[in-house]
Amino acid sequence: MREIELQLKVEENKDKLIEKVENFFKLREGDEKVPVEHSQFHNLLLLATSTTSVKEVTSFIEYQIGKDDPKKPKGWRKRNFGEQLKDVVDEVSGLGEGNKELSIRLVRLFLGYLMRKARYLETRKSKVGGSNNG
Repeated sequence: MREIELQLKVEENKDKLIEKVENFFKLREGDEKVPVEHSQFHNLLLLATSTTSVKEVTSFIEYQIGKDDPKKPKGWRKRNFGEQLKDVVDEVSGLGEGNKELSIRLVRLFLGYLMRKARYLETRKSKVGGSNNG
């Protein structure tokens, strides 16, 4: 697939990716806080931007899940965050229609949108919770 075709396919999928982000948080039933440290999530995004392999991204997520204490889940295991994220990354990759380059570009965008939404929800929740307006 030529570069222009890749760019057009990415553009065609942007709204779908944003919808997947919104659905991700809806599936978490109001748990609007990403339970992992910002730096860990940022590292995931950096990895995604530096690799051409979606499998490497899901492998990183699995590694982070494995590092989290199963007896006291507070990060990647908390409320199945890592497993749910891995599932959605696989779904997003499938939008690439079997094209490896398109798949990783879509995954990168999805993770970027997810990080933005998580930041927004965190700040919104802290402002609402901290205000005296009810």
